[in-house]
Amino acid sequence: MNVPPWAGFVAYFPDDEVATGHEIAVYGGRNVAAALGEIFAGLGCSSVSAPSYGGEMGWDFAFRYGGRHSFWCRVQSFHPIYWFLFEGPSGRRGETAHREPWLKFADALEHRMRGSTRSSGAP
Repeated sequence: MNVPPWAGFVAYFPDDEVATGHEIAVYGGRNVAAALGEIFAGLGCSSVSAPSYGGEMGWDFAFRYGGRHSFWCRVQSFHPIYWFLFEGPSGRRGETAHREPWLKFADALEHRMRGSTRSSGAP
């Protein structure tokens, strides 16, 4: 199974971009990167770092999965649309290590979306 290293999604978090005049002083997405890091921590990932600012490239964070595998993630904000880049071990052995947390993450997001739909009164 081929797992893409990126995903696009919509998230209705407050826009945390900081603009002064006609330029962006701080690009948005930190709050979304922090929330995604919390999801990975809840999935048993360890050493989840705080989001680090990468300028116009967005916000990065890293974590470890299974004690042996390191992952790096980037969030770019086009509020309310976000791009999420997910990089980890490569090669044959890395495929399983990469696929497992990615699929758990997708399941966690789907579960949260179903829960938020129910709580909003939608059928």
